[in-house]
Amino acid sequence: MKNWLKIVCILLMVLMTAALAAAEDAAEEYVIIYFQDGSRVSIPASIANDEQALADYCNTYFPGRSYTKDENAAVFNYDTTIAEEWVVSQYGEGNRAMAARLLKLGLHTSVVATTDGGELTVPTRYLTMYDNADMEHHVAIVSAPRTGEASLRDKAASKGVLLANCKTGRVVAVLEYTNASFTKILYEGEEGYIRTDCLIFGEGEKAPMGTGTVHIKGETDGSDDVTVRATASKSTAKVISLATGTVVTVHGQQGDWYAIESDGWFGYIQEQYLNLNEE
Repeated sequence: MKNWLKIVCILLMVLMTAALAAAEDAAEEYVIIYFQDGSRVSIPASIANDEQALADYCNTYFPGRSYTKDENAAVFNYDTTIAEEWVVSQYGEGNRAMAARLLKLGLHTSVVATTDGGELTVPTRYLTMYDNADMEHHVAIVSAPRTGEASLRDKAASKGVLLANCKTGRVVAVLEYTNASFTKILYEGEEGYIRTDCLIFGEGEKAPMGTGTVHIKGETDGSDDVTVRATASKSTAKVISLATGTVVTVHGQQGDWYAIESDGWFGYIQEQYLNLNEE
């Protein structure tokens, strides 16, 4: 009988010890730390709220990865993921794919910002903006060479509510591509559906020829503008005007026109207004 009492007392002591430990754990405050690759971890507030202790902790357990305690910066600003292949090539083994905020979308290269406030220029092919578009169709150019605009609607139908008029030549992220009559895109922060035949895919698959400088009779002082067209023809819609002296990415040549890209716009400029730069 005495042995049974001893066993019961031991069990009670074990349970009380576990309960006290659980209570102590519950009393400990935790803070969520967000990493550049989109992952997160909860760590004791005593570490998280001490700047040096937090830096030491992250350098030890999460080397090479920037972090933040700002939920808004960590979650709501993420709109693209950089492929692990590129991250490893830049930062070495042990680094994972990074989530980032897209600053400038381009056909061949794009600029992103990460949670540490830095900016990176990344080949666009290594970015995944959304899961429902394959790599061949995740970036497109709005194409409306006759009217200069294509309708963005709230659903995949011609009778959908008009959300915006997409300007021809604009480089856009594709949210969902199914090879159907309509494709879901992100245009100037607005999500909607555009006719698939109003999009051009694949222009950024090949490396650009190089860069060029806009000029008029050799002048590059910015005092004049040159018109960029939707196609290699003066009769098609205007995309943008570029001041002389503007440096653009050159994607190719069609007759006496160059296919160029500037600040997220794609179009054609006459050969006489562009000097190719030596790389």
